[in-house]
Amino acid sequence: MGNPSALRDAALFAALGALSGVVCAVFPMFEALNVSLGWTGLFSSRGTAPLLPGVFFGLVLAALIYFLYAAEWLRAMSGILTSVVAWVIAVHVAQEFRDLWAGGLVAGAVGAAITGAGIALVMPSYRSAARVALTVIMGALAGLLLLLIDSDASVLSLIPLYVGWQSTVAASIAYAIARHNAIPTETALKPAAG
Repeated sequence: MGNPSALRDAALFAALGALSGVVCAVFPMFEALNVSLGWTGLFSSRGTAPLLPGVFFGLVLAALIYFLYAAEWLRAMSGILTSVVAWVIAVHVAQEFRDLWAGGLVAGAVGAAITGAGIALVMPSYRSAARVALTVIMGALAGLLLLLIDSDASVLSLIPLYVGWQSTVAASIAYAIARHNAIPTETALKPAAG
């Protein structure tokens, strides 16, 4: 059915992603830390994105890189940078859409694509179009949870989006890395008998 260690790693990082999502939903966002990409000309000058959700999820990615790839702090810290960039751009993308479903779908895909590309840069075991594509598809589908946010962006309405997207993307990346790492090199390189 699947690699047990890959499934275990995916479940662990799904749980960490869910925890990060709950923290993002309940932790107060400080307006002073918001970032606007309006200066780029690509996005509305009125739109801003809070940095902290990117940092919180980045800590999950940093743990994923550190424990599933190599115990190298510099590579692990790239998970935080990747997450912050992905989050800020995804929020700005979502704000450009009139329809919530379209904004959620596209922003979820964009956030997952940037996250996946950032992880692939530092983790050779994740460098595969199929692995990144699966993460992008999962991120896009989870982005549809944006439809559940109410007009006041209450904590209870934020939880499904944050928990759903972060746990799904973290699990997808962890599963792909653990599954790749579990394939013995000798077996992968031997020609089939017959």
